Amino acid sequence: MDALDLSTNMRGVGWIWSKSFRFPPDKRPTSRPWFIIYVFLSTLFHSFICGVIQLAVRAFSPDTFTVLSGGTIFDPTLPPLIRYIRSSVLSIFVGFSIYALMQTIYNLGTFFSASLCCSKTLHSGLLYSMNHGMWTRCAIFGAIDGINY
Repeated sequence: MDALDLSTNMRGVGWIWSKSFRFPPDKRPTSRPWFIIYVFLSTLFHSFICGVIQLAVRAFSPDTFTVLSGGTIFDPTLPPLIRYIRSSVLSIFVGFSIYALMQTIYNLGTFFSASLCCSKTLHSGLLYSMNHGMWTRCAIFGAIDGINY
């Protein structure tokens, strides 16, 4: 279990090699309702940014995106310098779009997890009492310093 934890724990929490790391403080709200609202607004913002960037990329070359066989980001009718600047701008836009899409998916997962899975009724029911013993015995969670289960 230690090998699995070490290979999947990017920050090294609970391991000796991470003692000198300084993690930036989380700037999101700590109360649950405001956290859920913050994550929801972040989801809307990043999905809007992703859509705007996709529209901007399609506006560069509408013929390329309508052909099923695909197209190219290079326009052979342009001079070389303009052609490469255009292709670089398209690549940068697509990179920002990928970031915005990944952040949107992460925020959706966080939103549903924080709003549905962390309810007080879940912790008082039979499901919580059955799983609580399993999670306290799990070696992965037991290896993390400072967390009491």
